[in-house]
Amino acid sequence: MFGRLASAIGQGHAAAPPSRTPRGAREAAVLVLFDSGRGPAVGDLALTFVEKSALLRRHAGQIAFPGGRVEPEDADMTATALREAHEETGLTPDAVSVRAIMPEVSVPSGYDVTAVIAHSPRAPELCVNDPGEIAAVHRIPVATLVDPAHRLTATLDEPRPYAGPAFGVPAEGARPGVFIWGMTAHLLDTILTLAGLASEWDRERRVPVPRQYR
Repeated sequence: MFGRLASAIGQGHAAAPPSRTPRGAREAAVLVLFDSGRGPAVGDLALTFVEKSALLRRHAGQIAFPGGRVEPEDADMTATALREAHEETGLTPDAVSVRAIMPEVSVPSGYDVTAVIAHSPRAPELCVNDPGEIAAVHRIPVATLVDPAHRLTATLDEPRPYAGPAFGVPAEGARPGVFIWGMTAHLLDTILTLAGLASEWDRERRVPVPRQYR
């Protein structure tokens, strides 16, 4: 799976959109962490997400990949993604291996965001390491994410019209249900597709973004 994903990225199938901020102006990186804690098969993979603190001025309550802006001491985007994941969730960088790096994508906040794709052979030991930034850590099976029943198009009417891929993940055991949309959902949709994991889903199923995730 990771070989297919890296090959697709290398062939330009995940090219960044043409509208970009100047390189170096505002850059950030996120860690897309797959783990095989449920078993060795591709169908057993899970992904790690963080729930942003409700006290944040921007993106409060939203579900995202661990990550943040580049700091001067970061050697590269991989260093940024791993540092931020450690600061937010306590992830030990040595516990993961980097498998691929996505092209930068621009977001409305003015950042160019690089997704660093990594893998852990077991379920990582994670926690809410920075309560000021995140409220919870969610580990969601890939099989749940690619289930067409959980795929939909998220919409917003204000402050400007928006429509994009989303994931309505139901509660399972101790894990609450979550709604993934915006840049995180776009990245997730692209990565799952390039990796050959995505299934066809009803793009006409449109659902307004729940207020708690706006």
